[in-house]
Amino acid sequence: MFRGLLALVRGLDPALAEVAARRLAALAGLPHDPAAGPAAWATLYAVWWWRAARPERDLSQALAQLAHDNPSARFRAAQELALLPLPVVRDALSTALGREPLPWVTRALLDALSAVTGEDLRARADLAGEALRAHVQAVRLRLSEMASEGRAGRAPGTPAQDR
Repeated sequence: MFRGLLALVRGLDPALAEVAARRLAALAGLPHDPAAGPAAWATLYAVWWWRAARPERDLSQALAQLAHDNPSARFRAAQELALLPLPVVRDALSTALGREPLPWVTRALLDALSAVTGEDLRARADLAGEALRAHVQAVRLRLSEMASEGRAGRAPGTPAQDR
């Protein structure tokens, strides 16, 4: 039910977004701010859902997994953090991307960053070796530009902002 309501909040119909946001606010026990708008609502409820689905886990634990010795743990952390469109998540994923030696984990980090920022930052499937490293450097430059612009990212599924 939550995912369906969140999809409506992210949708193109403002009236449906408002109704879905009010319902999510009631489910989450949070106040509804009509002036905030669909992007803010989607972020708020995505974060609420992430926390509600993982009551035993906090954000610092998930972020710490990005530096784990086990590459599978880093891969899973990237997948988990892709749900959270927050500046701290974007920055942690960018840092992890800069030090990741394994291409399959690098691709997971790029996928997560695409979800968090709303920009397609993924690498083409045929990129490998130096070409993949060059793509990673270009992505990290774009992320630093986003940070300096004050753009936090957006909830997955919401339209990307014009630059």
